[in-house]
Amino acid sequence: REFVLPAARRAQPWFLFVSFHQPHVPLAPSPRFCNRSAAGSYGDTLLEMDEAIGELGRIVSEAGAARSTLTLFASDNGPWVEMAPAAGSAGPLRGGKFTTYEGGIRAHLPGAVPAGRVTAAVASLLDVLPTAVRLAGGTPRAQLLDGRDLRPLLSGRSEAGPHRCLFFFGGTPGAGCRGDRRRRRRQR
Repeated sequence: REFVLPAARRAQPWFLFVSFHQPHVPLAPSPRFCNRSAAGSYGDTLLEMDEAIGELGRIVSEAGAARSTLTLFASDNGPWVEMAPAAGSAGPLRGGKFTTYEGGIRAHLPGAVPAGRVTAAVASLLDVLPTAVRLAGGTPRAQLLDGRDLRPLLSGRSEAGPHRCLFFFGGTPGAGCRGDRRRRRRQR
């Protein structure tokens, strides 16, 4: 509230980065959230984060900035499956933290994507900076950035992501490529 309300009153773009240590193990939900979820401590921490994020959204709305605010949710590569069940689950997706399988690198961008939009395009958190700069009316210095502007993909004006291929290594080498020639090295 102390940052958002004054920032929204200015006629300039603003940036707020909020980082939660949750849901990393060891899990430590606040006492008010303990034993509230059927998913144990992991679920309790998600409930706590959900409330905090919801409150931030209400403050942005109160400031009159909801329609001009990009909200980006990102994680550091999914649940820690080796610590299961305490560290969550990727559900039907394979892998999690430290892998390049879908359960480890899938991202969700609520508020920036039209309702119901699904894409298989390849993108990266490297793309956040140039996208945010463009949304704020600036021009990124492309020669200095590996990321690309995601606005066409997010809005639905394009079905193709800005990258032909992205290479990942997080314990399991792999690549996300568009087109028919997708390759993935097998885990050893």
